[in-house]
Amino acid sequence: MAKSNKITTQRRVDDVRHLIVAGVGGIPEIRRLAVQKNWQVSDRQIRRYVAKANKQLSQIAEQDHRQALGRQVAQRRMLAAHHLKNGDYRGALTVMKDEAQLLGLYPPKTAGKSKNSRDLFTNNKRLSSGSVDRNKRTALRLAAEANRDETQLELIAGATPSKCYWAPDTMLPLMMLHVLALRHIAEQQEQLGLFLSATVPSAAANDVVEQWELAARLGAYRFAIGAEAWNQFASSIGVDPDYLIQCNYQSQLLKNYSEKICRMAPTVTELPNIFNKMGRPIPHLLTASQLAKRWQRQFAKLKCD
Repeated sequence: MAKSNKITTQRRVDDVRHLIVAGVGGIPEIRRLAVQKNWQVSDRQIRRYVAKANKQLSQIAEQDHRQALGRQVAQRRMLAAHHLKNGDYRGALTVMKDEAQLLGLYPPKTAGKSKNSRDLFTNNKRLSSGSVDRNKRTALRLAAEANRDETQLELIAGATPSKCYWAPDTMLPLMMLHVLALRHIAEQQEQLGLFLSATVPSAAANDVVEQWELAARLGAYRFAIGAEAWNQFASSIGVDPDYLIQCNYQSQLLKNYSEKICRMAPTVTELPNIFNKMGRPIPHLLTASQLAKRWQRQFAKLKCD
């Protein structure tokens, strides 16, 4: 493959950037362009062109933002001067207030309610300049979500750049599958805890044996349908259910108790009879197929392009 000089490389990066802006900047499209123009480059080199093009687009966006901000400030100052020249002090004050808001000079309205809001306002200039790293902004965002601080969230959103990441199109579906696996593991651990707590009731608490037996059966039922639903879901998308569990759970606790609990679990038709026999109201019983379909819907939302 012939080496390209800086001018040739920049021309190719410009071509790639134009494809990205047009919304057709995928590897297949760029590869076709490379063949048409006889670039004679590898996919690895094409990815370098894409990375440079994305970097240039980010720089252009930042420059456009600074220029737009400077233009808006200049226009407001010219308008304020016009009001002052004509003795319209109220109009001038309104324009100057608008400029101050544009520059973020006023503290947020909820600053007195949230220490994080005050901290973010104090560091607003650093946030806008990008000196506060992504991890810190992530921590601030989580704190703002927990406090339901809308002003904090708006400030963080304004200080957070948008970036494009080069990744295989299978990455997000894989991440979603691992997240669902972690949720399934947590739910199974919860039902296992309920089952074990119910099978070893505390005599000091003067527990009713029948109530504990009912709790154990309910925990066993939920554990069993969880295991069945996970197998149904994994089979429906053609993946190994055990492999996803192994990737996210290193303990043997669930495996050791799974067979015993599933063997003791009542069926969806047997459990209502047990509740009726004990004079208890029958709760809403989720079935394995319903749970599997819930996971399928969640996964389908993500994989849609």
